[in-house]
Amino acid sequence: AFRIRCSSQETVPFERVLGSRVGGSIKQLICSKGVRFYPQSKVVGFTSSRDRVTGVELASGEIIQADVVIVGIGSVPATKFLADQSEFALARDGAIVTDPLLRLPANPDVFVAGDIAAYPYVKTGELIRVEHWAVAMQQGRVAALNMLGHHVPFTQIPFFWSMIFGKGMRFAGWIGSGFDEVIIEGDIDKQQFVAYYVKDDRVTAVCTMGRDPVAVAAVELLEQNLMPSPGELRQGLKNSQDVLAIAKETAATKTVKRLV
Repeated sequence: AFRIRCSSQETVPFERVLGSRVGGSIKQLICSKGVRFYPQSKVVGFTSSRDRVTGVELASGEIIQADVVIVGIGSVPATKFLADQSEFALARDGAIVTDPLLRLPANPDVFVAGDIAAYPYVKTGELIRVEHWAVAMQQGRVAALNMLGHHVPFTQIPFFWSMIFGKGMRFAGWIGSGFDEVIIEGDIDKQQFVAYYVKDDRVTAVCTMGRDPVAVAAVELLEQNLMPSPGELRQGLKNSQDVLAIAKETAATKTVKRLV
């Protein structure tokens, strides 16, 4: 049997991205499966013997015994070789800045797609970079259309998913600039919930566990600016069933328009 240990600088997993309540639910899940979580811990080195890793050393002095170490600390675009090229504007993290058509502002004949592209998010105008293959695939399609002169802005709502011990987590929207509040619907302790992320009194993102169809519907509503208001969600005037109903109605309307 494997013993899994997880070290993090956060109090709970994904705290910075998903908030303490959703992160706490994920921590509860992984710990219930035997994972030992080391919160607010900093890795300072590794121990080894005969060219093989034997442990992870924490700033506290504790050494976590290990046969295999997986380091998950994100990624950095490998674009340093472009730093001296005047046509390429690089963001602070090294991403290549594009316009809404995924072109270089200084050279509209050069297109950029994937997780090296920092593009204007359609809902806020802020430059964002998404590290998910689904977004990269769609950006490739949009870039190709623009190469053919169709003038199609990239307006997709970011969406990603993951599986955690058989529990599906889905996320739609963008909260890179932070959030003011998280409204929870459902049983967060059992990983059966919908979390609505609120910024400036507007729902800007949705995270679900055990409620996959709601996350898919949220993509449509976020795109069309049809999400229930935070006030309606807080007071229980609207909930995820309304999200599903509105998405279904919107899809039916689109079908009718195509037929007409």
